[in-house]
Amino acid sequence: MSNEYMTISQFAKEAHRTKSAIYQRLDTSLKDYYIVRNGVRYIHRAGLSVFDTKLQDIQDDSNPIQDGVKVIQEEVKDIQDPIQGQIQDDSRQIQEDSRKLQDELKNTCNELENIKKILVYKDEVIERLKKELEQERETVKHKDEQIESMTARLLNITENQQELIRNQQLLAAQAQSRRGFFARLFAPKTKE
Repeated sequence: MSNEYMTISQFAKEAHRTKSAIYQRLDTSLKDYYIVRNGVRYIHRAGLSVFDTKLQDIQDDSNPIQDGVKVIQEEVKDIQDPIQGQIQDDSRQIQEDSRKLQDELKNTCNELENIKKILVYKDEVIERLKKELEQERETVKHKDEQIESMTARLLNITENQQELIRNQQLLAAQAQSRRGFFARLFAPKTKE
């Protein structure tokens, strides 16, 4: 490349400006003077006319502290740019991780909510089964009472039947003893 074109750093040095000042003017006053080759920007020497370099030389001679400050600012910017890039990358990664964690937390909360619903349903089923069991117990108790009542009545009926049989036997024995003399006399003899 000819000596007519300079890199941004070289141009900034010649123009007594910072690289950031040059970058700021690339789309405005230096627009017609720069080209890009292989991804590198080059500025034509004629672009120096944008800056009044003689006035700048006088100012530079009268204020060397300002040059030192500019150089330090450029160095700080050169250091800050990669750090800021890394901070932005880290920030994006943190945001992505945070988003993933939020999604996982939502999924866990949904699972817990589903488990809670299942537990509530289980408790409802248990309560319903307890009520049904209590009803069955009441039914069994009632049937046991009916069985006891029927058993007592059956026992009473059996006792009454036995009493009737005894009474019938007594009546038959009394009837036998009241038969007439001749009926007893001529009755067939039974072995006693």
